[in-house]
Amino acid sequence: MRALTDDETRLVFEKLKKYIGTNLRQMVDRPDGIFLFRLHKERVFYMNERLLKHAGHIPKKDLLSAGVCIGKARLAQYRVWLKPSGEQHFVYGNHVVKAKTRAREGLVRFWTYVCPTYSK
Repeated sequence: MRALTDDETRLVFEKLKKYIGTNLRQMVDRPDGIFLFRLHKERVFYMNERLLKHAGHIPKKDLLSAGVCIGKARLAQYRVWLKPSGEQHFVYGNHVVKAKTRAREGLVRFWTYVCPTYSK
């Protein structure tokens, strides 16, 4: 698990700004401690400083996850929940009706078992 480079940090914040908008301030300015971004196995994790110290004792090859993977978008601005019938249409490449959505970019699609995917 390593710290992000300046370019990686800039890209992460650009993506976060796109998907969670003004909620980004809630994620960065937290009164309950220091939270950091770390890269592990091509995934960016958001974790408390104390958790990072504990995760440092686990060998890299054995560590699966620590903290919250950035792909879990609980603060996303725009969300669409798909029913099982809608999931099948989307998985096989068909369109999902987006009549009531407000944005084409930054939209997070949730399956019924809460696995988010992003539209670009």
